[in-house]
Amino acid sequence: MIKLEKIGESNIPHKNFSRKAKDALKETSNLKCAYCETKFSDMNFLNIEHLIPKSIHTNNYNLFRNYNDDYDSLVCVCHSCNMSKGTRFPISSNQEPLILNPYFDNPEEHFHYDYSGIILSNTEKGNTTINTFNLNRSSLLAERRVDFLEFRNKWKYYSGNLLELELVTDKNSQFAGMKRYFSRMWRKSNWSSIRYKASDKPSIPKKEFNPSLHLNRLKKVAKINKIKQNQTSKKYMYQIKVPKSALELSIDNTYEEVKRDFQELQNKYEQYDLRVKNEQSRNYYTKNRIIERVKIKNFKGIGYLDILLPGYQDEKAPWFMLLGENGTGKSSILKAISIVLMGAEKRRDLALKGSDFVKVGEEEGYISVYLSGTLEPITINFKKSAEQFYGKGAEAVKVLLLAYGSTRILSYEDNIDLGDKFTLKIENLFNPYAPLNTIKKFFIRINEKEFIEVSNLLKNLLGLDNRYEFIRKNKDIYLKNNNETEISLKDLSDGFQSMIALASDIIIILKQYWSKIEEAEGIVLIDEIDLHLHPQWKMKVVTHLRESFPRVQFISTTHDPLCLRGLESNEINVVKKTNEEVYLVNDLPNIEGMQIDQILMANYFGLHSTYSTYYNDLFNRYYTLLNKSDKTLEEKEEISDISKTINKATVLGNTKREQILFSVIDSYIAQGTDKLINSNIEPKLKNKLLNILDSTEGDDHYD
Repeated sequence: MIKLEKIGESNIPHKNFSRKAKDALKETSNLKCAYCETKFSDMNFLNIEHLIPKSIHTNNYNLFRNYNDDYDSLVCVCHSCNMSKGTRFPISSNQEPLILNPYFDNPEEHFHYDYSGIILSNTEKGNTTINTFNLNRSSLLAERRVDFLEFRNKWKYYSGNLLELELVTDKNSQFAGMKRYFSRMWRKSNWSSIRYKASDKPSIPKKEFNPSLHLNRLKKVAKINKIKQNQTSKKYMYQIKVPKSALELSIDNTYEEVKRDFQELQNKYEQYDLRVKNEQSRNYYTKNRIIERVKIKNFKGIGYLDILLPGYQDEKAPWFMLLGENGTGKSSILKAISIVLMGAEKRRDLALKGSDFVKVGEEEGYISVYLSGTLEPITINFKKSAEQFYGKGAEAVKVLLLAYGSTRILSYEDNIDLGDKFTLKIENLFNPYAPLNTIKKFFIRINEKEFIEVSNLLKNLLGLDNRYEFIRKNKDIYLKNNNETEISLKDLSDGFQSMIALASDIIIILKQYWSKIEEAEGIVLIDEIDLHLHPQWKMKVVTHLRESFPRVQFISTTHDPLCLRGLESNEINVVKKTNEEVYLVNDLPNIEGMQIDQILMANYFGLHSTYSTYYNDLFNRYYTLLNKSDKTLEEKEEISDISKTINKATVLGNTKREQILFSVIDSYIAQGTDKLINSNIEPKLKNKLLNILDSTEGDDHYD
């Protein structure tokens, strides 16, 4: 992050803020996010946002005016930073903003970097900015690391050329703040890591630091030191610290102090437990926490999995959908995540024993969950020889977690009342008979404004228009239509009840911690989200949940291709099991525009066809026979008979052209090749098919 130039001095109200002015701001930001410094060639990936959200009101008029109506407060941010920030705008006790303003503050005075791409700070403003915008999210660390390695290589060649160095650290460069930092450190570290006695220090010419020459000098001095190590009669000895590379001499004691301070400050932010509402529990709100990565070792049927979850997609909350046949381990992944994040108290309440989850044939295992913005994962270990779980950071509850199994029952028990009691909804994932929260008391208890908010949200999820409304009557909840017909919730269909139960339960839990649902953050796990839903609902369930809970991370499983609508391809993984080893497939074709039968027959579900079992068996036999090199007369006749049977359903083509093409394709498939995955057809086969098309052009009729 670097200091930006101001675009103008005069205050311009937001209502008069033109598209031209917005583009000018993006240009001023060098087509980069002002905070993470990711560079975009497409300006549509960048937003112009107010540093202070318009939803926040403050008694300090000057603060609000200077940071909300002025060009100096309008910053260019990427979707990920914007979603991470949300409505956060930390203010000190004296009403001073704790987020760095790139127009007023100099970020280079607050930020330090390490070789892995982590951004550090030992100032309150720097740390708050890192947390608010999640500047250490995994995707950013990977990008910074790549840029660091490239910049280090350039430094080797350009360290003596100030003009070239200015170009690679220019304000237009991606991660210019990081590059400038290392450039300063490397210059400052010139020979600083080699210590001599003053009388014996060699004469060093004063010139620009060249890492390549520096490394050669180190090797020579190291060789001298090795020779002299046994010469105890000498009054001096060279003391040499040889780092991994000459360039890594840059980090000195100052950096180490910053790193310690940063870790202490970050650890301070993590000193909270959602089970306890006290002063420390406010730390939960300091940054957005989503799951970025999960590692599972020897858990139930899973040997080892390393799962990388997607971050924010544009302005949409992150989703992650798991597909796979029954028994592959989809539900186990959800349970593994839950066990880590639910906290020790909940594990005891559910009577979960670590020994019950160890993979057959193994002695121990572990689960690690990496949350965004945290330096270390939350890890839990378990052994075959012990019932207790143990691990690092898994005692407390760090995120608002809700987990649902495939059976979601709407509860009508009047004695269930959350009140102010802390609750995580986990039971239903481990016990299918565990009911969800009662919605009757919740609906009756909330005020009219909240009731309208929740009612509209439920109507959106259920696909109901303005002809319907939820009403409270006689201490019960009814769905009323424009014909004045009133239906109690318990008399609705299973599909309606299942969706109302799920959505209401999520709302009830989120409302304990967030006043507005659109600002609420948490993690929701849903097993078999498609159950009890009509096909129209299945196609819209992801989109509707995303719209209703825009800042909530959902991780779900499904067996239905209709539920993939509304997802990006990188938000879908297929869980597979081969020779008792569970693994993930994420190299999947673009789902956009694919028809349902195409999705079923692609790698998402892996069906050979969508025909009946009878036809599938015929196809399997057909391919087996086609793949035989030496066919008997009987086998050739069987191929002909099967072809005629299959062709009754026009599977082998209607025209001569189609029949010839399908014949070639079937021969190719019969070889058992995987070369057709993702439609990447071999050039040789593609040319052969094109030649057939050319040779049969115009011959579009039946034999």
